[in-house]
Amino acid sequence: MPECLPPNRTAYRVETQRLVLRCWSPGDAPRLRAALDICDTHLRPMIPFMKKAGVHP
Repeated sequence: MPECLPPNRTAYRVETQRLVLRCWSPGDAPRLRAALDICDTHLRPMIPFMKKAGVHP
């Protein structure tokens, strides 16, 4: 049974048998960039930093 957190705290990582939810970490940046590049045309209208062509964070 997971331990409950006080209402003003957020869990850093939540795990179940089928799913892991966690905060982003700097090590995720290369995979995030690759995913953004692959889906560029679809995502550009929805992601503010992608609206200007050639601008990468």
